[in-house]
Amino acid sequence: MAARDRCDHPPMTLADIAGADGAPQGGAGTRLLAVYEPRPSGTAVLARAAELVRGGAELTVVVVARQDVDPPNCTVYGEAYNAQVRGDAAAELLEARALMGPAGDLARYRVLVDGRDPPIDQWASERFDLALLPRRRVRRRGSHPAAEALRQTGIRVETVTGRR
Repeated sequence: MAARDRCDHPPMTLADIAGADGAPQGGAGTRLLAVYEPRPSGTAVLARAAELVRGGAELTVVVVARQDVDPPNCTVYGEAYNAQVRGDAAAELLEARALMGPAGDLARYRVLVDGRDPPIDQWASERFDLALLPRRRVRRRGSHPAAEALRQTGIRVETVTGRR
């Protein structure tokens, strides 16, 4: 398995993305979680987040570093792989910060590491009112794997589709 599973797409900026469908659901005082993944829908999440920040929402952008918790019998492999994934996640967070532009100046940024940090739903519980997640094509109805768990904490969840 590669350290990074990326979709091939041309570089995009927030200016390339139209806002997500639907009426704005966040505004002044809304505590907003945006999960960034390096794909068109991840860039669209940032565009939607920027729109809500301009309306007064408080934004935290998160990248999740998926760790190999059951590596083969070679512990050197597991640690090297996991370190690379954490490095990739940190680079993706810098990419997200650059894509946010001026709207990102007010945001907080965080890498959540599997196995070290709590799962995203537990971490987000009590911290956020609205979560923006990138839509995934391979999942049923394009949902994100964290969507249901976040909903169960009482957080409103909006999945955002990227423009092709």
